[in-house]
Amino acid sequence: MIGWRAETLGRLACAQSTRGVTLVFVGMFDDYRPSERFLCPWCGGSLIEGWQGQDGPCRLLTWVQGHPCPVVPPNAGYTLREDEATAVLPELFVIYTTCVNGHWVEAEGQCIDGVWRRTRLLEESEYTDGAGYKGDTD
Repeated sequence: MIGWRAETLGRLACAQSTRGVTLVFVGMFDDYRPSERFLCPWCGGSLIEGWQGQDGPCRLLTWVQGHPCPVVPPNAGYTLREDEATAVLPELFVIYTTCVNGHWVEAEGQCIDGVWRRTRLLEESEYTDGAGYKGDTD
């Protein structure tokens, strides 16, 4: 019989057996595309395209700021099922990405009347798991 020890590392769940086998379970997420292009608050570098977040439906959907429902990326080769097409975002949600220099960056999205309307970069003290890097954000 194999015994398992589970733990959470940031957004990854890990389980390790008594025989030394480690399994990593990556949670589902959605893809987010803010309308504004932000720069890294730590180094001023460009942020990587493809913000992700786990506060929404977490069905690998793509959300574009200003659109009331998920969108299908160009050339995706699929259409949304009815339950996906009618999915909604919460009033406030956190999204995250990295910059070209590897700094972790989080932002908060805000929905108004069911549509994602605002995005603001979070201060490090507001980060959901404290994964930010020390730096001057001015």
